[in-house]
Amino acid sequence: MNFGLLLVSFGLLLVNFGLLLVSFELLFVNFKILLVNLSVLVNFFWARQAIRVAFICFSLIFRFG
Repeated sequence: MNFGLLLVSFGLLLVNFGLLLVSFELLFVNFKILLVNLSVLVNFFWARQAIRVAFICFSLIFRFG
């Protein structure tokens, strides 16, 4: 009886450990998605700045040209 309960509790411990590993894996996936989103946001910011600088340069060229 006690041996059966020991096996059941050990099985539950393994299941809990597996669920913990799955949750850590999902946490890393969410972290990777967050890094990708931040990278896209930073790239969008620099692209907007580059367009702004190009617009200023072209307006200066056409104003004094």
